[in-house]
Amino acid sequence: MTRRAHVHVPASTSNLGGGFDCVGVAVDRWLSVTIGFDPASHVEARITRAGTLADLGVAAAEDRIIIGLRAACAHAGRAAPRGLAVLATSTIPVARGLGSSAAATVAGAIAANVLLELGLDDVTLAAIASDIEGHPDNVAPAIFGGATLAIAPPLSSDRCAPAVRALSVAPDVALVLAVPELMVETVHARAVLPRAVPHDVAARAAALGAALVHGLATGDATLLAAALDDVLHVPYRRHLVPGFDAVVAAARNAGAFGATLSGSGASIVAIARQPDAAVVSRAMCAAWSQLGVKSDAFESNTPARGYRVRVAAERPQFVEHNTSSPIRRNAMPVTLHLPTVLAKLADRQAIETRGATVGEAVANVAGRYPALAPRLRDEAGNPYPYVTFYLNDEDIRFQGGFDAPLADGDELTIVPAIAGG
Repeated sequence: MTRRAHVHVPASTSNLGGGFDCVGVAVDRWLSVTIGFDPASHVEARITRAGTLADLGVAAAEDRIIIGLRAACAHAGRAAPRGLAVLATSTIPVARGLGSSAAATVAGAIAANVLLELGLDDVTLAAIASDIEGHPDNVAPAIFGGATLAIAPPLSSDRCAPAVRALSVAPDVALVLAVPELMVETVHARAVLPRAVPHDVAARAAALGAALVHGLATGDATLLAAALDDVLHVPYRRHLVPGFDAVVAAARNAGAFGATLSGSGASIVAIARQPDAAVVSRAMCAAWSQLGVKSDAFESNTPARGYRVRVAAERPQFVEHNTSSPIRRNAMPVTLHLPTVLAKLADRQAIETRGATVGEAVANVAGRYPALAPRLRDEAGNPYPYVTFYLNDEDIRFQGGFDAPLADGDELTIVPAIAGG
């Protein structure tokens, strides 16, 4: 029986001013990945993306989920499986400094670990993902949860795993994340950093790192204000985020201890007392709005937990669909939801249909909307290869395909698929 892994990995904010490349905090935005594989498939990997990943035009082989999976397999001396079928949906904004890349890398490595029973512990998984990411600050909270201090091993060391320790966060401290409709690619943000800084700047940076750790633990206003006024990376990156100074000033004026880039941006994270968090959130978005930049914000009063994973077996098929069989199910009323590109062919986003199985319900729609039919199934009646069908948010390939039985009120959703590898 085919198994599949369901992995949920949190977003994370990192650096937080003085904690450059070593401090991260898990926050309540999530990447959810379902992975299964069919060794007989001729396709290396197929990924269907939804949520904030819907417009991500990356080939499957270059997706961090696949890269993380293959890296875990290589570490364990195992060949990566063929025929990977991946469903990835996320509420983590992409290229906004909230650890979307690290979450994907971690998800892939964890899926490989449980599906193939590689026997890798969390420390090893952190080492694998950090090696891919280049730094452990987002990887550590994605795996271990909470607030973390992660120190990469020195180049002269034989140790490959980062040293990860939990950090305390005072119970009345909140993080406020303001996320603009602006993107900053990490590679670009890295490129603007100087290769060296003067000794006095380095000394100040060391002091701010200590202030951040103690300030988070105690809620000390003076230390947090100092720690968020970074000297090591923010001065070189602030110009990449239009409105940075105005948004930071708005956060402070609304009662925050301070604010700074989340990761390399474009999101800005403020630290405030929990009673002030909502006011700070509105003030940050208002500051961007005045500059013509759309944004959203959310508050994290408690650091999120680390990843969750479960393994499930494919559900066996109980329905005989041979027309000569006396066992038949009644046609059930269901709703088929179309993506925008297909909705144009039917002049509607949702279609009410009926069927005992997914295949019958799709055939019903194909018969009523001839222009839509070729985008739903091929001439043999099989699913059209460039879309993926979901039955109640789960890929039908893990439920029996077009033979999956339907229940009254089920929801079918079609999502354009991205293949590669």
